[in-house]
Amino acid sequence: MILCSVSGSHLPWYGLLLAVGLACVMVLPIGIIQAISNNQVGLNVVTEMICGYIFPGRPIANVYFKCYGYMAMHQCLAFVSDLKLGHYMKIPPKAMFAAQLWGTIVGAFINYWLLQLIIAAKRPFLDGTMEDPTGQWTGYRSQVFNTASIVWGLIGPGKTFGQGSIYHPLLWGFLLGFLAPVPIYLLHKRYPKAKFHLITIPLICNGLGLLPGTYTNFIISGFVAAFLSQYWAFRYHRKWWNKYNYPLSAAFDSAAQIVTMFIFFFFNVMFQADFPEWYGNNAQTQGERCFPDPHKM
Repeated sequence: MILCSVSGSHLPWYGLLLAVGLACVMVLPIGIIQAISNNQVGLNVVTEMICGYIFPGRPIANVYFKCYGYMAMHQCLAFVSDLKLGHYMKIPPKAMFAAQLWGTIVGAFINYWLLQLIIAAKRPFLDGTMEDPTGQWTGYRSQVFNTASIVWGLIGPGKTFGQGSIYHPLLWGFLLGFLAPVPIYLLHKRYPKAKFHLITIPLICNGLGLLPGTYTNFIISGFVAAFLSQYWAFRYHRKWWNKYNYPLSAAFDSAAQIVTMFIFFFFNVMFQADFPEWYGNNAQTQGERCFPDPHKM
């Protein structure tokens, strides 16, 4: 609350409490979905819309509200997931919590330090002043944050989705999303052996929402990894799956974070080296291969 008051965030103290309270209320239903499916439904758009209605014309306040409302829920479920992994690995809960605490403290300083290094070395590429010839530094996340703060904070959902707006019919999505699980539930009650309970509307909608706004080259690799882990290994190598599946997943996640830090530090800060180009990664398409034929445009 002190930070919001003195940093020029334009978010009052009761706005911060509302953001944290929203995270506390939504962590249980979203946690249930994540526990069943290992897929988390984000609160970012919900928090942006709520803040946009309550504090219109405040883009910076909208960013603060989204970060505290969404990330509080996200970090809570991330910590619970770690504790669940520790339970599977027979690690004492106190030891897991101590590791989480130290990781949070050390990670905060390391992330801030790396962020300053990236901004100092790659700022022209991130703010759009120059175009990165390697296609590695596009500032995509920063652009999304900036655009979201303008749409939801500066313009506001009242104007974006109000009467007369071309986006006004999208508000019917709230009603459709509320009613969509009902037919699935009734079908499951009527035909319990047909496995209708495996159809989860929030997961379907959340997956569809990932497609329009980002690169899609991660989808195929994600499906391959999920098939090998959750179908092939789970069905045909259950003992191996029970013992190694989740530790292997944690090892991959940790290794990806560590190698990303070392690649950036050694090949972008200490030494300037171009990233190797091959068919799946080049500067012209930035690794994305789902693009239209220029001769047909």
